[in-house]
Amino acid sequence: MVDARAGHTVFVGHPPPGFRQWVRTHPRLVDAILAVLIAAMAIGSLWSARNDGIHGHRAAAFVVLAALSSLPFAGRRRWPLATLLVLVAAQVVLQFKGAEGPGWLAA
Repeated sequence: MVDARAGHTVFVGHPPPGFRQWVRTHPRLVDAILAVLIAAMAIGSLWSARNDGIHGHRAAAFVVLAALSSLPFAGRRRWPLATLLVLVAAQVVLQFKGAEGPGWLAA
């Protein structure tokens, strides 16, 4: 498709001009945005799976664990090993507590 205003070709499905440069110049902000999006999807998945439990409300604990299994992703460039350990530990606890949702591989 040709953009008549700029006089150049724009391909559908490609990022807008300057997007890649912005991503390269703001890597921590991009990581934070991805972490929030992943957390929203993880918490939404747990919320929709009705993880209320038999003896009270486990949903609050699952939301905290889902946040711990996604939000630390924002620190992966500064603290890669600590980020990995927190993400894996929270995900393991979610698995052992029997949280319904996509789990490790969303299979």
